[in-house]
Amino acid sequence: MIRNQHAGLRTSGGFSLNVFTAEELEEIHLATLEVLERAGVYCDGPEALAIFAAGGCSVDREAGIVTCPAYVVEEAIASAGASHGPQDPARASPAATSRGRHDADRTPHEEVEAELRNLHER
Repeated sequence: MIRNQHAGLRTSGGFSLNVFTAEELEEIHLATLEVLERAGVYCDGPEALAIFAAGGCSVDREAGIVTCPAYVVEEAIASAGASHGPQDPARASPAATSRGRHDADRTPHEEVEAELRNLHER
């Protein structure tokens, strides 16, 4: 049996199935931002915790809980590229427009490197 090597890829127009409306997707996105900011996620790895902290998230190292402000999540989505983020930049969440850098003097990469150095010095 020969299988389609392009299964799941949209080629020339083809069939499209939209389960959610744009408004429903936006509500899901906003609810997800709220969960990440208020409840957070459990993370069991000192290096990952360091990366989250360097990226602007609040990290409770003892409990392993990471809470992420909405602007951090929005910046991560935007940096993932068009294939992973919102197709239309005008649809980006309002949280994406009210952001500040975690450390204006360093790039995100430099922040991660500094946090990892701090981790290894402990």
